[in-house]
Parts: sequence; structure tokens; C-alpha cells
Amino acid sequence: MAQWQRNTPWRQGHILTAESAKALGIAHPRSPDDTIVIVISHDCDLAQPPENEPNCEIVVARTIGNADGNLAAAKNPRRLHLPFTAGAVSVLADLDVLDKTTIAKDRLADHLPAENVRLNADERATLQSWLSARYRRAAFADEFDRRLKQGKGKFFDKFAGIIKKTGLHLLAVYFEITPEDDAPEGTPYNLSIDLVYSVADDPEVALAAATEAANALKELFAKTYCENGKWDGIELIDCWPTSADAITVHQARLLKQWHFEYLSLREDPQGDIIELP
Repeated sequence: MAQWQRNTPWRQGHILTAESAKALGIAHPRSPDDTIVIVISHDCDLAQPPENEPNCEIVVARTIGNADGNLAAAKNPRRLHLPFTAGAVSVLADLDVLDKTTIAKDRLADHLPAENVRLNADERATLQSWLSARYRRAAFADEFDRRLKQGKGKFFDKFAGIIKKTGLHLLAVYFEITPEDDAPEGTPYNLSIDLVYSVADDPEVALAAATEAANALKELFAKTYCENGKWDGIELIDCWPTSADAITVHQARLLKQWHFEYLSLREDPQGDIIELP
């Protein structure tokens, strides 16, 4: 058995070959034939000897055909649709936080990462954002969350559907909300939305997708929360597309990113867990 060395070839975002995954007995719990195993430990942790850091963190993911816009670009902290486009073979993977696990470095030392499937720099940054989002995502006031998720006419389903259509073009959805705490009954929240679109591949196509989504959201909010010219619950001040290279660090820190999550709680008192599209 090979010994784990500091100069290991493994890096964050590398994947196991199909042969290595099979030899190590690793398979996706629900789609074993579509298994893709992704190393998610940080490079510095991978360089540590086994006596200091004995295990390597992995996600046992699966390959899929098409990306869901709500799950792309780390917009959902529980699941991620992540493309690998830097290698000879392009792959789209579906990662679920529940499928994170570990493998002993001593077991992985006998194997080399796949050479034909690789992340580019933007895709690796997306993976890192997704891994960190679970612990640093914004928290919204309970009352705002309730109003948003219980809008009439299956509002939230339609809201999620609009974002889903953007596929890989939309990187983030940022909210600016006042007041930040619970608003009293009869007082609407003022909401502004930034739709941050990718400039990595085809900025014009991404801008068109973000613009279409912004217009659809304006129409949806007006139909749901505005009647006879009066806003009730949430007032959408504006919604606009913003390119990823135009948003500043200050803006990103000031605004709150909305993460599309599959599970939500009903109003107080707590009822059943409901699934969102």
C-alpha cells in the first residue's frame, strides 16, 4: 500500500476515476451507475500527513444531463449542479450535502485523480462557495420569509420556476430588504432584487436570460402583492440584472443572498415540512 505524501497529486475538486471508485467500493446511494466522486477537502488539508489529518472529505455525487437554475452557481446550500468543463470530457454533476463523507488518506494513496474531467477556475470557485454557503448564508426575518413563501397563487413555486429557467447563466440572487426585522401587520417590506449573471462564457446570452427573469419577477410580484395600486405584504421596489464583474465587494457584503432551498417550515406554530420545487 502506498503512503500518503505531502506532494500528493490530489487537489480540491479532483474526481476519482470510475475504476478507483469501484475498487474503493464507493457508489452513489440512489444512482450507482452515474457515480462521480469529488474530493472537497482543501488543498492545505490534503497536504497534511495522515497523523494530523487522517481523512479526505468527498462528495459521492451523480452525473446528470441538464442543470436546474435553482441548483446552479451555489444558489442552494443543500444541492449543487456543477459543470466540469476544463477536461477532455465535459460532465455535469449533481452534489447533495447529505452525500458528503470521508475516505482514509491511506486508502486513497494508491489512486490517481481522473485526468479527463476537470474543473475550470470559475467552477472550482463555485464549488468552494457552495461548501461555505451552508455555514454563512444569510438569515431573513421570519415574517418576511413567511410572506414570501405563502404568497397567493403558488407564488413561491412560480418564483423558483423563473430562476430555474436561467440555468447556469445566473450566479446569485441578492435581496435588499427594509425593514430588516419583522414588519408589523399592514406594513409591507420594501424589496430590491439584484440578479447577478455570469460573464464567463457568453455574457450577452446570460444578460438576456437575467433580463427575462427580472421582467418576469416584476410581473409576478405585481400580480401577487399589488392590488389597485396598493402593495400588501411585500413591495418590489425594483429588480434588475447585474453583471458579475460590476458588483462590488461592498455591495456583496451589504446585500443578502437568497439561497433556494428545497425544504422550508410552515408558519408558526410549526407544521409539516413542505417541499419546494
